[in-house]
Amino acid sequence: MPCRKQERSIDASATKNHLLLNNFVAMQKRMEHYQKSTERPYLHLVDGGLTDNSGLASLLDMSNLLSMRKLYADLKNYNLRNIIVVNVNAQNERTSDIDKSADIPGIKDVVNTVINVPIDKATESTVLRSQKFADQWNAYAKRKKGTKIKIYFVNLSLKNLPEGQLKNDVLNIGTSFYLPESDVDKLREAARILLEQSKEYHAALKALQ
Repeated sequence: MPCRKQERSIDASATKNHLLLNNFVAMQKRMEHYQKSTERPYLHLVDGGLTDNSGLASLLDMSNLLSMRKLYADLKNYNLRNIIVVNVNAQNERTSDIDKSADIPGIKDVVNTVINVPIDKATESTVLRSQKFADQWNAYAKRKKGTKIKIYFVNLSLKNLPEGQLKNDVLNIGTSFYLPESDVDKLREAARILLEQSKEYHAALKALQ
């Protein structure tokens, strides 16, 4: 029985890897069209936040494509000891008064909700998956002989700031190509506090010393 279970596990893993490879090949073919600059001189881009607001999805895809054993063995060849991933989640949470009125919300409020809610949910899911992968990686590394390769996943979120005026202010900063100097100063202060209170960040710094 154990052999059969192992065979099924290997088959499932092989099928998953095959599908991921097919997706990667399909993506490569789509990108080939954009190499012909004379035929396609313009490229219109959409904010990546619509699909991967944290920028971690591609890393997770790679971890799905290759087994942990394969990844670990490959990285050992580079004499790595520490992998530090710093995820900065600047997701805001602007104060809304639509629940204080019987009036039907305007188009702007509806569009913002339709766009932001799925993005926020996807970001939350990606962060949780990233933390889970880091935990699994470190558990795997503990069982390996010799020098260990440890992952430090530092997750910084404005929502984790201490309650107070600063947290309220930065969560209400809108998305913009330009921020006034006062907002920049508040975000810098928020970053300092988040790093200071992050145990994982301090553990990563200690590992690098």
